[in-house]
Amino acid sequence: CNTYSGGYTVVGNSLTDGNVSSSMASCGDEIGQQESLYLSLLRASATFEIQGNQLVIRNVNGQEILRYNRM
Repeated sequence: CNTYSGGYTVVGNSLTDGNVSSSMASCGDEIGQQESLYLSLLRASATFEIQGNQLVIRNVNGQEILRYNRM
């Protein structure tokens, strides 16, 4: 429902987010909770790796928190 923007810094396989923000439209409770979780996961990003056609993002403990497929 919302749009997102923000920067990031990459050094080797380290990933640091740069203040992710969203448009803050009211999308309802369920969607709002999903968006809040997604943004918190982006903020927890620490490292990344490319696995075939996927981008895998991990937190500081090495736990996979996000996975994206190349389109």
